[in-house]
Amino acid sequence: MKREKKIKVHAIEERTAMPHVEEQDTAQAAKEFPTPVRLLMITAVSIFAAETSVMLLLPVLPPLSFYVNALLDSSLLTILVFPALYVFLFRPMVLFVARDKQAQEKLRKAHDELEVRVAERTAALTATNEALQHEITGRKRAEEASLESETRFRTLFENNPNAIFITDPEEFTILDCNSKASIMNGYERDELIGQSINMLHTPDVAAMLQENVSHKASMESLRSGMTVEGIHRRKDGSLFPIESSMCLVMLGGREVVIGIDRDIT
Repeated sequence: MKREKKIKVHAIEERTAMPHVEEQDTAQAAKEFPTPVRLLMITAVSIFAAETSVMLLLPVLPPLSFYVNALLDSSLLTILVFPALYVFLFRPMVLFVARDKQAQEKLRKAHDELEVRVAERTAALTATNEALQHEITGRKRAEEASLESETRFRTLFENNPNAIFITDPEEFTILDCNSKASIMNGYERDELIGQSINMLHTPDVAAMLQENVSHKASMESLRSGMTVEGIHRRKDGSLFPIESSMCLVMLGGREVVIGIDRDIT
């Protein structure tokens, strides 16, 4: 989810950044281009300076006819005004138009690149959402299957007519047992869980189990499954014969021994 939000934020930021960039370029161009008042002042000052120069220059020249003076006046005025207007008016306008074109081209390229990046990130976000939905669906199915399997196991475990013990293969600790196991051996369920399975065996059987637990062959036999006959001792001390089928399995991420005991009296 964090990754989705991050992609969305980047896409939104890039989209909202475009108007700010355009506003900055427009503001910069506006600062560089002369204002109408400045243009008017530049034109007026240029004409005033040129005309003043011409008026000061004409008296110095020899007397000329009216038409020659008019032609010379206009020619000198044009010659003097044109460079000033070019430097202070036309050249800034040309530069402004060129910079404006460059800015528009940059904006167009940035917009195109932004659209490509947004499209790529949108596609990545879509793919991420699809993968996330697929993963969530898979996890839900796995959880449902696990819950169903656990429910089936618990139903078979609790309603089995035989006594079932789940024990630690190394410590012989009883991890769980069904109600039939507690009834068969005369104990309450809470009295069995957490105790050693050897509390139900005769001393010689307990010693034999303690000895065999260290043998690799014994563990391999448990993985393959084995059935033995033995004697159990109830809480009141009475003994009764049993047939026990045992198997080493993975349950809850750990190896345990499941033993199914039948009273064969």
